Amino acid sequence: MTLAEAQALIPAVDLGELLKQLSIDPASRIQVHDLEGIKTLNRLISTRPKEDLQTLLHWSVLSASTGFLGQPWYGMADEYQRQRDQLVRSEPREEQTVEAIATQLYHPLSLLYVKTYFPESTRREVTEMVGHIRAEFELRLRTNPWLDESTRKAALEKLSRVDIQVGYPKTWIDFSSIDIRADDHLGNNQRIAGFSLQRELAKLPLPVKVERFNTPGKTTPIAVNAAYNPTYNGIDINAAIVQPPFYTPGADIAVNYCTIGAVIGHELTHGFDSNGSRFDAIGNVRNWWTPHASNEFKQRTQLLVNQFDGYKVLPDLVQSGSLTLTENTADLGGITLAHAALNRALKGKQLPKVDGLTTDQRCFVAWAQLWTFKARAERIRLLAATDYHALGFLRGFGPLRNMDAFHKAFGTRPGDPMWLEPTKRARIW
Repeated sequence: MTLAEAQALIPAVDLGELLKQLSIDPASRIQVHDLEGIKTLNRLISTRPKEDLQTLLHWSVLSASTGFLGQPWYGMADEYQRQRDQLVRSEPREEQTVEAIATQLYHPLSLLYVKTYFPESTRREVTEMVGHIRAEFELRLRTNPWLDESTRKAALEKLSRVDIQVGYPKTWIDFSSIDIRADDHLGNNQRIAGFSLQRELAKLPLPVKVERFNTPGKTTPIAVNAAYNPTYNGIDINAAIVQPPFYTPGADIAVNYCTIGAVIGHELTHGFDSNGSRFDAIGNVRNWWTPHASNEFKQRTQLLVNQFDGYKVLPDLVQSGSLTLTENTADLGGITLAHAALNRALKGKQLPKVDGLTTDQRCFVAWAQLWTFKARAERIRLLAATDYHALGFLRGFGPLRNMDAFHKAFGTRPGDPMWLEPTKRARIW
């Protein structure tokens, strides 16, 4: 809406003056995310005494800063959280300090990590792996029996534009202008926040520029993670995930492909699932699937829903196949692509056995070991109710049961615990 239209929703706040104080030139159109929230805020400001609003703002600043303050504020925040949520911040102060640096100064710390622990040889090896996985996915898209030609063409175009980057960004954010002081933790955080805000505001008049590896906890090089972003059709494979148990330099190729390679394949298939189908090759919101392809996809993924709905995670609790469907689909796609890419890298040859296991067997064992998992019953109940990933131990074996190659590798047969009737196996990518 226009600024005037937004102003009409909240006359108690001068939006023009607010933008002026932030040194932002008013735009012709702005986004208002929560219409009822804005109206409610206006009623609050209009009806409460000024002193109440000042107290609320004062409390907001203090409560947001308790992690950066000493006593009594830190202890008061702990006690408030304990009484409200029955939770206590249990991390040692040292861990909180490390987390603060990783969150606030993510690129300077990441740069040190990359220089110390991420050699260029590792980046080359993983990039080569990416090439094999991409090539396998392209082959499968070209020969997939349930894709109609219109959807197949769009899928191939999208795959050709997926930008997969490994390790760290091409350009690091320069934090050197921030005044960091050894005796001013709160001030450091305030100055970092101000730096970040001004950096974002400076982008407003410029064309959109995609920045990579800069979301703390998710896509920074020091985060043990990999992520697909549909809005720019790209995958960030963080440097920190390229370590055991996901990857070991010089280790058995079957193990590396079916751990970090499967993670890469997992993220790649996210661009071609029920959510990825809503974003086109350049990240615009446009559903490029035909009704036929969408229906075929739903029929095949329903087999995964049925399968995971049957898994007990506690004696009285089952996993939700619907809640975890997207991630289960990506897990199956990831290990399927990784196994195929492994065979591509080996040109169809099997390596000598290791500990009595063939190449394919070591691949699937590595995948299963990757998801070793243990938790208290309370934690399992929470995850089963809220997490769109299946419980870790289910991820270790659930996808494998759908793969013909797995059953061939281990010679499973009806009656075996891992056996799944061929008609019940989900065949997607």
